[in-house]
Amino acid sequence: GGALAMRGAAAFSVFLLLLQLPGSSSHGQITWPPSTRHGGNVHAAADCARGECFYFNNNVEIPGPGTLPQTARSMEPEVVGGKYDVWRTHPWRAPGTAPVFGSGCGVAGGHPTLSFANGGVPPFGIPIGLDGAFLPQVGDVSPARWRKGQTAEVAWAMSANHAGGYAWRLCKVFDGTEGETEDASEVTESCFQAGHLRFAEDDSFALWPNGSRFVLPNKIVKNGTHPRGSEWKRVPVPTCRVCVSAYDQCGSPLLPTPGLDYGSVWNRQVNCYAACAGSSVSKFTEGGFCPDSTQFQNIRDDGDDIANGNTTATQYSGYGKSIWAWSVLDKVLVPATLATGTYKLSWRWDCEQSAQVWQNCADVEVVDDTTEDTNWDVASLSNMELVPKVTRGGAVTNTNERCVALIEQCRTENGNESGNCADGKIEETCVAEKRSAAGEPRRDAFGVWKIGALLSMLL
Repeated sequence: GGALAMRGAAAFSVFLLLLQLPGSSSHGQITWPPSTRHGGNVHAAADCARGECFYFNNNVEIPGPGTLPQTARSMEPEVVGGKYDVWRTHPWRAPGTAPVFGSGCGVAGGHPTLSFANGGVPPFGIPIGLDGAFLPQVGDVSPARWRKGQTAEVAWAMSANHAGGYAWRLCKVFDGTEGETEDASEVTESCFQAGHLRFAEDDSFALWPNGSRFVLPNKIVKNGTHPRGSEWKRVPVPTCRVCVSAYDQCGSPLLPTPGLDYGSVWNRQVNCYAACAGSSVSKFTEGGFCPDSTQFQNIRDDGDDIANGNTTATQYSGYGKSIWAWSVLDKVLVPATLATGTYKLSWRWDCEQSAQVWQNCADVEVVDDTTEDTNWDVASLSNMELVPKVTRGGAVTNTNERCVALIEQCRTENGNESGNCADGKIEETCVAEKRSAAGEPRRDAFGVWKIGALLSMLL
């Protein structure tokens, strides 16, 4: 028990101080094959400077009792039901049953019409609620081309580890008949649910842009999933175990507060739950891993992961605020019974640490098993080098992240005395006005903060 508790009054003070900080709105996205719609790729990994990870479903819960086996839990797995189980209604507790907005590719900002302070804002220039299925094709990246009856590699990355588990699905959008054109309106969540892909093996891998990959021990989950028997995997990267009990630390879950009041009781509780999972402590370690206990172990007792070259499995833990440069890779089976043609690939991440479902899509062409010409089916170094490189943390870093970084800088004595922390500079960084697609001015997330209140946080 002592190893799970916060150590010392100073550590606890930091814990409470960091609850005042607004959370980053970066969370997760497809990185392989290159997302021809949302824009994620292996070179950016978890970096979300271009808005790749803003497509999700916010504040959604399962409609009935939990069905997930206890062995597949990712948050306080020893707590079963009752008031102490604050995660009991979150999506991973009954994989695939939490309702989603849109067509299965996520919606911008996580809700059709409402913003929320827990990262529920759209990317710059994108109206809230935009269905990710209707995003235009990104750049010159061509769709993946997979042979039916073969395996294909898929990957995703996260910059806020909300635990839980994920699945990959396909939905056919047009069959290639001459003269027929793609119609995004054919893409639906129910179509994706009918097209769940099976995994080729239990284990996952941490994939780095230089081609290195390390085994992440994992298991396929297909009991208690929806659709019945569909295959999912638990996120193989455990979050930190900072609190002995999230209920004792943060209380019973509150109803979400619409709007961008970052100081609301509800949003402070959201940040408290995140801090219990390591949002505060893991970002201060090199590589972002947990400095102490984790929610579950990702190292096998039989030592197989060391035999497979993964001698640093503990490095693959944490909440992810360090913005990891690697992705979680899996191999999926492309059914031999699929019709050839064009498909949307959907990645669905049902969280357990938060009441959220993250989704991204990419374009895939399924070809006959005798076709020699494939594309993006294997994440080899030679293939990854063909993907256009992006600058991580480029000029379009969102206002939330810039403001959080500035607040942290201004908390230090040297930072507070610098010109960056003057009133005007804080306002310039933390209050951004952008034009929406409709041409109306839209203040970014920190536009609701009064500068005086912001400054009080720095004292």
